[in-house]
Amino acid sequence: MRYAALFIVTCMIGLPHALAEPVDFDRSVAVILATRCLECHNAADKEGKLDLSTKLTALRAKDPVILPGDAAGSLLWEMVDGDEMPPKKPLPAGEKAILKRWIEEGAKWGTLAKLDRFAFSSDSHAGADWWSLQPVRRPGLPAVKDKQWPASPIDFFVLAKLEARNLSPAPPADPRVLIRRVYFDLIGLPPSPAEVEAFVKEWEAESSELRVPSSELTGGDPAQPRSGFATQNSKLGTRNSYARLVDRLLASPHYGERWARHWLDVARYTESQGFEYDRFRPNAWHYRDYVINAFNSDKPYNIFLQEQIAGDVKNFESPQAGVTSQGMIATALLVCGPWDQAGSSQANVTQRMITREEEMEDLVSVIGQTFLGMTINCARCHSHKFDPITHADYFSFKAVFEGVRHGERSIATPDEARQRSQTLAALQKEIDGLQRQVALIEQQARGKALEKLPVAGEVKSRAAVAPIARWTFEGHGQDVRELGDVRDVIGAMHGELIGGAVVREGRLIVTGKNQFLRTGPLKQDIREKTLESWVYLPTLEQGGGGILTLESGNGVTFDAIVYGERQGRKWIAGSTNFQRTRDLKADQETATPAQIIHMAITYRADGTITLYRNGKRYADAYQQHQLQTYKAGDGRVLIGLRHTGAGNGFLNGQIESASLYDRVLSDEEVAASFAAGAGGGPVVTREQMVAAMTDVQRKDYE
Repeated sequence: MRYAALFIVTCMIGLPHALAEPVDFDRSVAVILATRCLECHNAADKEGKLDLSTKLTALRAKDPVILPGDAAGSLLWEMVDGDEMPPKKPLPAGEKAILKRWIEEGAKWGTLAKLDRFAFSSDSHAGADWWSLQPVRRPGLPAVKDKQWPASPIDFFVLAKLEARNLSPAPPADPRVLIRRVYFDLIGLPPSPAEVEAFVKEWEAESSELRVPSSELTGGDPAQPRSGFATQNSKLGTRNSYARLVDRLLASPHYGERWARHWLDVARYTESQGFEYDRFRPNAWHYRDYVINAFNSDKPYNIFLQEQIAGDVKNFESPQAGVTSQGMIATALLVCGPWDQAGSSQANVTQRMITREEEMEDLVSVIGQTFLGMTINCARCHSHKFDPITHADYFSFKAVFEGVRHGERSIATPDEARQRSQTLAALQKEIDGLQRQVALIEQQARGKALEKLPVAGEVKSRAAVAPIARWTFEGHGQDVRELGDVRDVIGAMHGELIGGAVVREGRLIVTGKNQFLRTGPLKQDIREKTLESWVYLPTLEQGGGGILTLESGNGVTFDAIVYGERQGRKWIAGSTNFQRTRDLKADQETATPAQIIHMAITYRADGTITLYRNGKRYADAYQQHQLQTYKAGDGRVLIGLRHTGAGNGFLNGQIESASLYDRVLSDEEVAASFAAGAGGGPVVTREQMVAAMTDVQRKDYE
């Protein structure tokens, strides 16, 4: 009970013979100090420079407030005895007596190294001793007068409460009423007329065997019959018809559908996101069906709980089984509620962080309320005033789930996932090896081909500034998505079309609606660099779209050619939280949809950033001193998107080509690249490169 410990010590006050035993600090004094004093006199607050939570601070040598063996000389006792402390609600006489005796007996501290005010319940909050936080124990059956009426252990508790109020149980229901009750209760649907009639016939066929004299059911008083067709001992369970009905409905798939509704409400399950976008979630139904199947298969609750909290990482079947697809689906609980996608993708980093905190509060809330029955999320702002959850507890709990993000994952059985993983690993190993061979052959052949080219000024300049990656989107006059159309024609950073982006007639076409190209990882570290692209803009009234982006694998760090993000119709060097971005004194864009635009940005080691448009400086260079290094295996390129996760970063445009350099191009080199056109760079055609190969190289290459 809430004040169990206090009741014990208070009762002892009236029993002088019991006071011969020394005061038990842990059972009595600790309760008084924790519930009456620690709210103000704890390690964090220390009102009056007093901390009563530990022996060292409570019995401090300098200016002590407790003098062991001398209650009269102890300031603590003086304040308590004079009803000055606690200030709003003085201690009752029984607690005062306990505290005084403890001091007089030497103020011996108990086994508790540090007192926790949330360990005990008080008038202002529940503690760890609160009734709802105690382990569940099976109680004994209460005594009842009518021992014949209960048909199950639960009936004893119902009848005990009825008898305590001089009430009698309701009479047994008519079979037509009973079947409707059972149907609505178990599956949420009414029985059909045919099902009702069949049940009534079964019921009546059994009635003659179970019928007993009314006097036997009413304690010898025939004037108080319970029902015209009372059953033996009033136990419906003795009727096979009733038992069969219940078993049949429990086995019905509608049972899970009926009871899953309650769980889905608790889990705040939705099939669209809510907030501004409120986008439909076409795959949300997997979690709904998981819950329905869990009820229908009578899944053990401990597994049901664990799968929803950690089903994507926990092994439920055997050490060899791995994560199950059901476990993967179950963790949708964490993200199946409303999601502010707009807030999560806005440009302002502070607002994104605020949105993330609200998102995490919702996640902590559903875990606490669903599985613990406690509003843990209230402790986000302050130590909870009822549940024993501290401010620190909330953030410790939240930290467990910080890695949870919204998204979708493919699901498969353990065997399917294992086989797929093994197959992909083998294929990727083979692909990596072949790509290394191809890149080496191309590198050697290009070098030989370049040696045979004329060394005229423009050609020599263009040959000397070869990018490390280039995408030219050589289409075939129709929508195509083969690897050949999004290949890196220089190295091995081949692309992947996302969201319905297409390649048509030598251009990558994106519409500003979740469409972009993403490449494989960098093959080398890049610090100094040049980003270059040729693009058509069908409309100038757009903002924030990325033409060409170099980003870390998770999209947290990036540098990009961006159109119209902070100034309408102007180009900028987009970057993480605008760290390397500056608004430029430059002309607004005026190109028509039919005019191609050449953009380039260079990044020097000293932090100098220069933008170029159509071969000329777009604005004055500026220095930011925050040059980023992108690591091999982690960095990658995006074309048509400012950075991963930028909801407003999609470009509406057509990209003719894009190039990435691992060096800073000079003004002259940028001008030469512009003059060479969208297919510029090393002037070595594929035919020239292949012609420069040896017979062995050509055979291997093919």
